Amino acid sequence: MTIRLLIADDHPVVRDGLRGIFEASNEFEVVGEAANGREAVDRAAALRPDVVLMDLRMPVLDGVSAIKLLAEKGVGARVLVLTTFDTDTDVVPAIEAELDVLALIARGCSNREAAARLFISEATVKTHVLHVYAKLGVNDRAAAVATGFERGLLPRPA
Repeated sequence: MTIRLLIADDHPVVRDGLRGIFEASNEFEVVGEAANGREAVDRAAALRPDVVLMDLRMPVLDGVSAIKLLAEKGVGARVLVLTTFDTDTDVVPAIEAELDVLALIARGCSNREAAARLFISEATVKTHVLHVYAKLGVNDRAAAVATGFERGLLPRPA
Protein backbone atom coordinates (compact mmCIF):
# COMPACT_ATOMS: atom_id res chain seq x y z
CA MET A 1 0.00 0.00 0.00
CA THR A 2 1.38 3.38 -1.03
CA ILE A 3 1.07 6.38 1.31
CA ARG A 4 0.03 9.49 -0.61
CA LEU A 5 1.74 12.68 0.60
CA LEU A 6 1.21 16.39 0.18
CA ILE A 7 4.25 18.52 1.10
CA ALA A 8 3.45 22.03 2.38
CA ASP A 9 6.47 24.28 2.94
CA ASP A 10 7.28 27.76 1.69
CA HIS A 11 10.89 26.87 0.89
CA PRO A 12 11.31 25.21 -2.53
CA VAL A 13 14.60 23.59 -1.46
CA VAL A 14 12.87 21.89 1.48
CA ARG A 15 10.01 20.68 -0.73
CA ASP A 16 12.48 19.35 -3.32
CA GLY A 17 14.52 17.58 -0.64
CA LEU A 18 11.49 15.96 0.96
CA ARG A 19 10.11 14.94 -2.43
CA GLY A 20 13.44 13.29 -3.27
CA ILE A 21 13.53 11.39 0.01
CA PHE A 22 9.98 10.09 -0.29
CA GLU A 23 10.09 9.31 -4.00
CA ALA A 24 13.17 7.14 -3.42
CA SER A 25 10.88 4.75 -1.55
CA ASN A 26 8.19 2.58 -3.10
CA GLU A 27 6.08 3.12 0.02
CA PHE A 28 5.31 6.79 -0.72
CA GLU A 29 3.85 8.84 -3.54
CA VAL A 30 4.12 12.63 -3.43
CA VAL A 31 0.80 13.72 -4.94
CA GLY A 32 1.40 17.45 -4.62
CA GLU A 33 3.18 20.39 -3.08
CA ALA A 34 2.07 23.71 -1.60
CA ALA A 35 4.08 26.88 -0.96
CA ASN A 36 1.67 28.36 1.60
CA GLY A 37 -1.13 27.35 3.93
CA ARG A 38 -3.94 28.37 1.56
CA GLU A 39 -2.48 26.22 -1.21
CA ALA A 40 -2.08 23.35 1.26
CA VAL A 41 -5.77 23.46 2.20
CA ASP A 42 -6.94 23.74 -1.40
CA ARG A 43 -4.65 20.97 -2.66
CA ALA A 44 -5.42 18.64 0.25
CA ALA A 45 -9.15 19.08 -0.38
CA ALA A 46 -8.68 18.36 -4.09
CA LEU A 47 -6.04 15.62 -3.95
CA ARG A 48 -7.14 13.83 -0.74
CA PRO A 49 -3.65 12.69 0.36
CA ASP A 50 -3.21 10.24 3.21
CA VAL A 51 -0.71 12.55 4.93
CA VAL A 52 0.03 16.28 4.78
CA LEU A 53 3.53 17.32 5.83
CA MET A 54 2.78 20.85 7.10
CA ASP A 55 5.26 23.59 7.89
CA LEU A 56 3.98 25.87 10.67
CA ARG A 57 5.43 29.14 9.40
CA MET A 58 4.25 29.92 5.89
CA PRO A 59 2.94 33.00 4.09
CA VAL A 60 -0.70 33.70 3.17
CA LEU A 61 -2.00 31.25 5.80
CA ASP A 62 0.15 29.76 8.56
CA GLY A 63 0.29 26.03 9.22
CA VAL A 64 -1.83 26.14 12.40
CA SER A 65 -4.64 27.97 10.59
CA ALA A 66 -4.32 25.58 7.67
CA ILE A 67 -4.68 22.59 10.02
CA LYS A 68 -7.85 24.12 11.46
CA LEU A 69 -9.27 24.69 7.97
CA LEU A 70 -8.47 21.12 6.95
CA ALA A 71 -10.43 19.91 9.95
CA GLU A 72 -13.34 22.25 9.22
CA LYS A 73 -13.48 21.01 5.63
CA GLY A 74 -13.48 17.41 6.81
CA VAL A 75 -10.24 16.52 5.03
CA GLY A 76 -9.32 13.16 6.52
CA ALA A 77 -5.57 13.33 5.93
CA ARG A 78 -3.28 12.93 8.88
CA VAL A 79 -1.14 16.01 9.43
CA LEU A 80 2.52 15.81 10.41
CA VAL A 81 3.92 19.15 11.49
CA LEU A 82 7.26 20.17 10.03
CA THR A 83 9.06 22.96 11.80
CA THR A 84 12.52 24.15 12.65
CA PHE A 85 11.08 25.83 15.74
CA ASP A 86 11.18 23.83 18.92
CA THR A 87 9.44 26.06 21.44
CA ASP A 88 6.03 25.31 22.88
CA THR A 89 4.66 28.62 21.62
CA ASP A 90 5.27 27.45 18.06
CA VAL A 91 4.20 23.81 18.31
CA VAL A 92 1.42 23.73 20.92
CA PRO A 93 -1.17 25.69 18.88
CA ALA A 94 -0.88 23.10 16.10
CA ILE A 95 -1.69 20.32 18.54
CA GLU A 96 -4.49 22.29 20.19
CA ALA A 97 -6.26 22.51 16.76
CA GLU A 98 -7.00 18.54 17.02
CA LEU A 99 -7.99 18.82 20.83
CA ASP A 100 -11.01 21.21 20.60
CA VAL A 101 -13.43 18.39 19.81
CA LEU A 102 -12.02 16.14 22.55
CA ALA A 103 -12.49 18.92 25.12
CA LEU A 104 -16.13 19.35 24.12
CA ILE A 105 -16.67 15.59 24.32
CA ALA A 106 -15.24 15.68 27.84
CA ARG A 107 -17.77 18.38 28.74
CA GLY A 108 -20.57 16.08 27.60
CA CYS A 109 -21.43 17.95 24.42
CA SER A 110 -23.33 16.13 21.71
CA ASN A 111 -22.02 16.31 18.15
CA ARG A 112 -24.69 18.94 17.40
CA GLU A 113 -23.65 21.07 20.41
CA ALA A 114 -19.95 20.76 19.52
CA ALA A 115 -20.72 21.81 15.94
CA ALA A 116 -22.56 24.90 17.14
CA ARG A 117 -19.76 25.89 19.53
CA LEU A 118 -17.03 25.41 16.92
CA PHE A 119 -19.03 26.90 14.03
CA ILE A 120 -18.62 23.78 11.90
CA SER A 121 -21.07 21.19 10.59
CA GLU A 122 -22.23 18.22 12.61
CA ALA A 123 -20.77 15.94 9.93
CA THR A 124 -17.37 17.58 10.43
CA VAL A 125 -17.62 16.98 14.18
CA LYS A 126 -18.40 13.32 13.52
CA THR A 127 -15.28 13.12 11.36
CA HIS A 128 -13.21 14.75 14.10
CA VAL A 129 -14.59 12.34 16.69
CA LEU A 130 -13.60 9.38 14.53
CA HIS A 131 -10.11 10.85 14.09
CA VAL A 132 -9.81 11.33 17.85
CA TYR A 133 -10.79 7.69 18.38
CA ALA A 134 -8.22 6.53 15.84
CA LYS A 135 -5.42 8.70 17.22
CA LEU A 136 -6.10 7.61 20.78
CA GLY A 137 -6.74 3.96 19.88
CA VAL A 138 -10.22 3.89 21.44
CA ASN A 139 -13.72 2.97 20.30
CA ASP A 140 -16.06 5.30 22.18
CA ARG A 141 -16.48 8.73 23.77
CA ALA A 142 -15.90 7.57 27.35
CA ALA A 143 -12.63 5.86 26.45
CA ALA A 144 -11.53 8.91 24.46
CA VAL A 145 -12.11 11.19 27.45
CA ALA A 146 -10.42 8.79 29.87
CA THR A 147 -7.40 8.43 27.58
CA GLY A 148 -7.30 12.20 27.06
CA PHE A 149 -7.02 12.70 30.81
CA GLU A 150 -4.48 9.88 31.20
CA ARG A 151 -2.23 11.36 28.51
CA GLY A 152 -2.54 14.88 29.84
CA LEU A 153 -4.38 16.09 26.74
CA LEU A 154 -7.24 17.40 28.85
CA PRO A 155 -6.99 19.45 32.05
CA ARG A 156 -8.01 17.66 35.22
CA PRO A 157 -11.33 18.88 36.64
CA ALA A 158 -11.02 20.99 39.79
